[in-house]
Amino acid sequence: RTGARLGELAGGTWDERASAFSPDGRRVAFVSCPPPAFDGRSAHADVYGVGVDAKGLTALTTGGRVNENGGLAWGEDGYVYFVSDAPDGRLRIWRLRPRP
Repeated sequence: RTGARLGELAGGTWDERASAFSPDGRRVAFVSCPPPAFDGRSAHADVYGVGVDAKGLTALTTGGRVNENGGLAWGEDGYVYFVSDAPDGRLRIWRLRPRP
């Protein structure tokens, strides 16, 4: 027992995968996907952002085309980088700048 208090940033039944802190350390971006379907694969995944205080949960992408195992990084330039197969099914690295 360490005396540390754990707190969940994003709750629910979905699986959170890759995560990265913002350069200022105040937010976390992560890939979230629903529980696996009958074939063992998730139906879709998107990138979300939340404050380290667990406030302000926001969808940064929509449409469920983020590769759940492709990784995620929040660069010093303020952009979140991730892998997606939108719009044509080919995996590519994308970037977006989250709103503050």
